[in-house]
Amino acid sequence: LTPKQTPQSFCTTKPESIVVANTHLFYHPMADHIRILQAYAVCHKLDEIRREGQYPDPVLICGDFNSGPLSGAVRLLTHRSVLPSDNDCWKNLNVYRWECGDSEYMI
Repeated sequence: LTPKQTPQSFCTTKPESIVVANTHLFYHPMADHIRILQAYAVCHKLDEIRREGQYPDPVLICGDFNSGPLSGAVRLLTHRSVLPSDNDCWKNLNVYRWECGDSEYMI
């Protein structure tokens, strides 16, 4: 992966701070659509945090994405969008069900 070049990244001064985030996205192999939603939520919150100051802070996001390099979640993180036609990330949207038993605490 190559870093995105922004006008701020051409600046020769070092930033005063950096926003670092760590995440662990949902594991199930049929749930790429859930990982996309989780990645979106993480990015949305990070953008909110990094814009609190006068100049947006650089962001470093790391963790266990439970995703391959061609997955929808990674595409969202690297390209800032995921289209309905993008790879197979939406193929299990209407068929995946999380089966965890009949626990009363499950909604």
